[in-house]
Amino acid sequence: MNTIPQRPAGLVAVVVITGTFAFLGLFFCGLALLLVSAADTSFGIVLLFLLCFALSVAEAVVCYGLWKSEDWGFELAQAVYALNIASGAVLIFWTSSLAGAIVDFVSLGVYTWMLIYVTRLKGVAPWSIHGPYDPNAGRTRPPR
Repeated sequence: MNTIPQRPAGLVAVVVITGTFAFLGLFFCGLALLLVSAADTSFGIVLLFLLCFALSVAEAVVCYGLWKSEDWGFELAQAVYALNIASGAVLIFWTSSLAGAIVDFVSLGVYTWMLIYVTRLKGVAPWSIHGPYDPNAGRTRPPR
């Protein structure tokens, strides 16, 4: 019997979280961009929302690349997650409310976990072609 191996649960969680963040970012940054463009605001605020929208588009592309187990998906995921971690670290100090700072800390932790997880899986996608998932695949030394 020929069965298709399942993706690791961690990768499914990363794809779902990334897709959720991408959808929310596209919706809210797009809405804010429309509102800001109608009002008389500074160029810096418009640029900030444009960058937010661009990161959300990149997250949607990452979501597709990770789900299809493409090598470029893992590479792009590392870059996008690193950018989100850097921007989150800056936004923690820019946030004026405690609730905003807590949300920034949580998202910083989630992006850090996803970056570490995707970095460990990079180059090892046995669930797509090579048969059952082996958590030790790609390791150069035996697990401890």
